[in-house]
Order: sequence, then C-alpha cells, then structure tokens
Amino acid sequence: MAHARVLVLVAAALASGCSESPGRPGAGSDTGVLLVDGGQPSTDGSSAPDRAIITPAPPPPPQAVDGGTSPVPQPDVGTSPTPKPDTSAPPPPPSGSCDPTFTGPFCTKQASGRMMITGFDGKPAGAVPTLDGLRKYSLDALNYIRARTCLPPLTMDACLNKHAQEATNYGMHAYFQKMCFNAAHGYGKTCDCGWAQENYGASYASQGCTWKDGIHTPLCKMMEEPKGAGHRGNIESTKWKRVGIGIKASSSGALWAHEFAP
Repeated sequence: MAHARVLVLVAAALASGCSESPGRPGAGSDTGVLLVDGGQPSTDGSSAPDRAIITPAPPPPPQAVDGGTSPVPQPDVGTSPTPKPDTSAPPPPPSGSCDPTFTGPFCTKQASGRMMITGFDGKPAGAVPTLDGLRKYSLDALNYIRARTCLPPLTMDACLNKHAQEATNYGMHAYFQKMCFNAAHGYGKTCDCGWAQENYGASYASQGCTWKDGIHTPLCKMMEEPKGAGHRGNIESTKWKRVGIGIKASSSGALWAHEFAP
C-alpha cells in the first residue's frame, strides 16, 4: 500500500466564506503552499489560523528524513464556555443500506462553499468542544465514511491518541517520521502501539469556517483521491482496526492527525 505521508491542508480563507482552494497538480513536495488571507504566498512555513493552506499532490513513496521538532503555532483546545454543544453524531447508515461498490462522492458542497460529509451531522457547530468531544466527533465522521461501503468501525486507542496529540505540535508528519516512519522502526513496521500510518489534515479561515469544517473539509478532500491510494487508502483500509486522534481546534477551524494501526 502506498504510504500516505502527504499533508492534506485545505485552503479556506476566501472572504465569501469557508471554501477550499484547488491543489497544485504535479507538486512533488511534502510541503504545502501557504497563502495568507490576501492571497500572497507565505514564506515563514507557519500553519497558524487565518492562513489558507493548499493541498499538494501526493508525492512518491516517502524516504527517511530527519523529522523536524519545531512546534507549529496552534489554537487552544477545550477553551469553549459551558454549556458544551451536542457533538453526538447520527448513527452510520444501516448495514442493509451500505454499498461496498460505492466510490463517491462522499461529500456535498454547501451553498456557503463548505464541504460537508453527506448525511453526517447537519447541526450548527456551536462552541468548540473539549478534546474528548473533538476526538469523538472526528472518530464518528471517519467511521461514518467507512460505513458507506460496509467497512467496520475503527476503535479509538489511548496509546495511539497520545502519539496523535503530540503530532499536532509538530510540522506535517515530522513527529511520525521521528517516532515511527524511519529505518529504526522499519518504516512503520515496529512502532509503539503497533502504529503504522498517519493522515494529517487541517482547515482554517478568518471568516466562515468552524471547528466542524476543520474536520469535514480535509476528510472530504482525502476521499476525492483514487480508491485505495494515499489518505483514502488509509481511511478505507481493512487492515487498520485502531486509530489514534490528535486534534487542536478553534472557532475558525481545526488541525488533526489520525494514527492508524492493525
């Protein structure tokens, strides 16, 4: 299976609302192109809120590199006022309605420009939930997509959660490369907790985006990839049984890491 190291960071900084920008076809780099809200390229390599980040095309299978350890500025998690919003998700489609041959589309573009997982949670975002609430919502969204093609749900794993949360403090895939995807760990074969693969996504904007968009939009972009490839291959794999979820969110978006294991 092709390794899914490429970052999916979706541009969402148009004044008219939260909408994604196209990727750069043929980009062979694992580095996203950052655009500030005015549409000018950023050169500082940051991925802070209020920046649009364009999705690069998937690169060739990854090589071992020296993962960076510079933290990336991120919004705080779990600072929302009480009462917390209801983040319970609707149940996955009944088993009789799933279709193993379904290939998409998995998402619908709203009038606002937002990409939303079709049939999954049409409620307003409300206040940012706690970390546990964000993880639950993200897991429900992931498993809802899997259920569309009759795949069993992934189970959240506490050990993988620890690594996933730490990954959100690093640049794209830097922590994964440092702790798992390297020669010492057989490039994902002998990692802690059975950890083997990672998907990494984010969506922020100064106007129009919410923490829910930060979860939906990258997943929607991943599911536009060819079936069995890259991020989509991880999401739909029958090999993975467990997932760790690290996430940081604000009222204008979210950044997250999904760590997969058998």
